[in-house]
Amino acid sequence: MAVTNILLLCTGNDFRSRFSEALLRHLCRGKPELTVRSAGLQVDPASGNVGPMAKEALEALRERGIELDPGIQPMPRQVEERDLEQADLIIAVDAAAHRPMVHSGFPAWEDRISFWGVKDLGDHPLTGCRKRVGTAARPGGSE
Repeated sequence: MAVTNILLLCTGNDFRSRFSEALLRHLCRGKPELTVRSAGLQVDPASGNVGPMAKEALEALRERGIELDPGIQPMPRQVEERDLEQADLIIAVDAAAHRPMVHSGFPAWEDRISFWGVKDLGDHPLTGCRKRVGTAARPGGSE
């Protein structure tokens, strides 16, 4: 089955999943059949993740000459069951943090999600995101 709809998940959908979405869209430009989206597993306004993409992620994209695709949602978004249903490939960027969230919120989906090991901001997530997204974007690439 060809992958045409990719969903990237992280906790608050303001850093790792959004950065990965922008980078993957950039790497796969020219492939209109491919849809890349992102969402958060625990988007919580009380957490402070209520604005657009984290400035560190935006700066890292700009440093690489990557402009945000106008199709990227402007604000963090909570994942919903229909997002999972529509995706051919679902990636949660941090196995240690996100597997428990998936297990409690979407247990039927746990075995259908690929879990990466990209830690949060303090653990240099951009390096991990670039490596993982680069691998996934190559023909036949997977994680």
